[in-house]
Amino acid sequence: MVRFCEARGYEAILHNEVGTQLATQDDVVRVLESTAAALCLDTGHLIAAGGNPLAILSGFPDSVTHVHLKDSSSAA
Repeated sequence: MVRFCEARGYEAILHNEVGTQLATQDDVVRVLESTAAALCLDTGHLIAAGGNPLAILSGFPDSVTHVHLKDSSSAA
């Protein structure tokens, strides 16, 4: 998919969201380790799924090209 987009002048960017196959910390890490696609990191959705946005940012600084900042709390 990345090459398909690049060939047409677009950038493939993934977006994590609760309730999808790209929801949890493990999902995001697995995908970032296995693809060249960039990530639009949705902080609220990652926190809601029990993840840590700062760990993704520090672990994959070149893969995160956009960030959706949201007012969220990990407290229940």
